[in-house]
Amino acid sequence: MLAVLATEDVNRETITAILDKYLEGYTLVGAKGVWRGVPENSLLIYISGVSYVNEIVEAIKVQNNQESVMVMTFPCNIEFK
Repeated sequence: MLAVLATEDVNRETITAILDKYLEGYTLVGAKGVWRGVPENSLLIYISGVSYVNEIVEAIKVQNNQESVMVMTFPCNIEFK
């Protein structure tokens, strides 16, 4: 499984600490997003093959004082060659 989380790009150091608590590796990508008509700097978090997605999402919501974090999941095969 590949999960992509989208959140506001604030508190990046704390978000990184949350990710480090649960994951051995991940990818962060800065993006421009719009939420309810308001442009914002967004952070896309790519993670693979983990069962901690809900825990990570809840921690990010609390840290960023957000109602929600967008979560997209995709079944896929991931290999490192």
